[in-house]
Amino acid sequence: MDPITLEPSPAGGHCGDYTLAVAGAIAEAVRVLNYATLPHNAAAGAPYPSTLYDIAGHLRTAAAGTDQLFRHLEDRLTVIAATREVTVSHGPFPTDPAAAVARAVEALQWCNRAASMFQTALADAHNALSPLGIRIPADPDDDSGTDDGEGWA
Repeated sequence: MDPITLEPSPAGGHCGDYTLAVAGAIAEAVRVLNYATLPHNAAAGAPYPSTLYDIAGHLRTAAAGTDQLFRHLEDRLTVIAATREVTVSHGPFPTDPAAAVARAVEALQWCNRAASMFQTALADAHNALSPLGIRIPADPDDDSGTDDGEGWA
């Protein structure tokens, strides 16, 4: 995937290609996180409970905006359907664009509800990870003045 610069208000304005590139970057980011947390990568990719806490926190922040995104998608589809001729290429409503749009709106509303539940679940996970840490031995080459031989991460 080509690198992308994320700008909420791009200098040249928004365009469909940029919007699709951002959506693709989100999908790629989840793929990268999945690889980073595979059993053979997890010791390096997610070494501490604090790392898991931070990941959950970032995902919680991301999820917090997805219900708004699905409302915006629903609103945009409604405007398109009201101002343009919508066609249906396949599916259960090949001759009924209004029914196809209504079904898509219903699906986006379900996504909105699921996003809200996902955000709540992430908040719970983030809070549950908050107090966790591990005891790690101090670095023998560290001359920080502590003599207990142990630290926390």
